[in-house]
Amino acid sequence: QNPTSGQSVLQSISMLKSLALTLCLIFIGNGYAAPPTAAPSTTICPAGKARSGGANSGVCVDCEAGTYSDLSNSNSNSGCQPCHEGTYSGVGASMCTDCPAGSFTDLTKASSCSTCRAGTYAPAPGAASCSPCPIGYYCPTAGMTSVYPCTRGSYCPSTGLTAPITCPAGSICPDTTMTAPTTCTAGSFCPSTGLTAKSTCPAGAYCPTTGMTAPTACGVGSFCPTTGLSSATTCPAGSYCPYTSMTEPTPCSAGSFCPTTGLSAFTTCPAGSFCPDSIMTAPFTCIAGTFCPTDGLSASTPCPAGSYCPDGNMTAPKTCDAGWFCPETGLTIETICPAGKFCPTDGMSSPTTCGAGSFCPETGLTAATTCPAGYYCPDAGMTAATNCTAGSFCPSSGLTVMTTCPAGSYCPTDLLTEATLCSAGSYCPDISQTAETTCPVGSYCPAEGMSIPTTCGAGWYCPITGLTAATTCPIGSYCPDSGMSVATTCTAGSFCPTTGLSAATTCPAG
Repeated sequence: QNPTSGQSVLQSISMLKSLALTLCLIFIGNGYAAPPTAAPSTTICPAGKARSGGANSGVCVDCEAGTYSDLSNSNSNSGCQPCHEGTYSGVGASMCTDCPAGSFTDLTKASSCSTCRAGTYAPAPGAASCSPCPIGYYCPTAGMTSVYPCTRGSYCPSTGLTAPITCPAGSICPDTTMTAPTTCTAGSFCPSTGLTAKSTCPAGAYCPTTGMTAPTACGVGSFCPTTGLSSATTCPAGSYCPYTSMTEPTPCSAGSFCPTTGLSAFTTCPAGSFCPDSIMTAPFTCIAGTFCPTDGLSASTPCPAGSYCPDGNMTAPKTCDAGWFCPETGLTIETICPAGKFCPTDGMSSPTTCGAGSFCPETGLTAATTCPAGYYCPDAGMTAATNCTAGSFCPSSGLTVMTTCPAGSYCPTDLLTEATLCSAGSYCPDISQTAETTCPVGSYCPAEGMSIPTTCGAGWYCPITGLTAATTCPIGSYCPDSGMSVATTCTAGSFCPTTGLSAATTCPAG
C-alpha cells in the first residue's frame, strides 16, 4: 500500500471529522440537540457535551439548558456546569449568555431571562435583578434599559413609577425630573393641570393666596391697575368703580360728585348746586345771581335779564315785578322804573320810555299818563306835561303838539282846549293870534271868524271901525270907489237922486 496514499486517506478522514464536528456545533447553536455519540474513552467530547458516565466513560451527550461545557471540562468529572445568576444557556451550550439589557434572571441554571416589568429597568446585560425607576423618573413599559425623566408639567414623587403624575391645577412643574409640584404664589394662578409656568394675575383681577386656579375679579368699588396683584385697590374719593374687573377708576364726571372711597356709583349734583370739574368730592352751591334748575349740572346759570336771584342755592330765578326791571344777567336785586319810563309787566329787562303824548311823573310806574287836553307832550320820556301857550290850543288828550290858532280865531291865554272865533266887527288875519283885530274904516266884518275884512263896495262906504255892515251912499252923494269911508257929495252940474250911487248924474241941458 502506498504510504503516500494512506497518508492522504488519513488526512481526508481527519478533514471529514472536523467538518462533522463543525456541523454538529452549528446544529447545537441552532437549538438542535445532537444524538448521543459513543466516544471512545480516548476521544475528547466537543464543547457543549459531556460524557454521560463521567470522565473517560460513557458517551458524549449535550449539556442541558441552563448549563454549559467548554473544551476544558468536557472530560472532567464535573461534566456540564450551571449558568450563574444573570446568565442563561440553551441545550448543548459551550458557554452561558448574559441576559440582555432590559431583562434579568435571579436563578442558576436559567434557560431564559425574564423581561423587566414596567416601573423597573436593567441598564446593562447580565442583570440578576431589575432596578426600580428612581424618583424623578418613570419606566412606562416592560424591558426598559434606561429610564425616562419626568417631563415638564409632571412630577415623579416615588420610585418604581410607570407614568409621571400630571401637575395639579394650582401648581406648576417647570423642570424635568421633578419630584414634587411647585405651588403657584400669591399674585399668580395656575388654571389647569400639567402646567410648566404660572400665569400672572391679569390687570382687573387679583390672586390673594397661593395655589389659586383662577384669578378673583376686582369687585365693584375697587380696581386692579397692574398685573400680578395679590389685593385690589379701593376706588378713591372723587371716582367710582361701577363694574367688576376694572383696571382704573372712573373719575366722577362734571355734573356729579363722589364723596367717599369705594363707591360703585357717582352721586348726581342736586338742583341748586353744580359740579364743574371731574373728580369732585362735594358739589358747589349756586351763588346769588345764579340758579341751578336741575340735577346733574356742571355749571350754574346766570339769572337772565328780566329776573334776579337774591339768594344762593336757587333752582329758579325770580321774575322782576311790574314797575321794576332787571337790565342784565346775574342780578341779585331788581331796579325800580325811573321817572319818564314805565314797566307795565313782570319780567322786563328794560323799562319802556313814556311815548310822546304821554308822561311818567314818578318812579315805579306800570303805565304812562296820557297828556290831558290843554297840554301837550312833544317828546318821549317826559316826566310832566307841557302847557299849551297863548296863541295855540290843545283840544284833546294825548297830543304831542299844540294846535296853532287859525286865522279867523284867537287864543288869548294858556291851557286852552279850543280857539275863540273872532267876533263880528273884528277879524283875525294871522295864525297864533292872542287877540282879535277891529275891522278898519272902509271895510266891515259882518260875521264871526273872519280872517279878512270885507271892503265896502262902490255905492257904499264904511265911515268907522268895527262895522259889521257897509252904509249905503245917501241921496245927494255917490261912492265911486270901493273901500270908501266918506261918501262924495254930488257937485254943481250933477245930481244924485237915489241912495247907493257909485256915480253922479250930469244935469241935463235945460
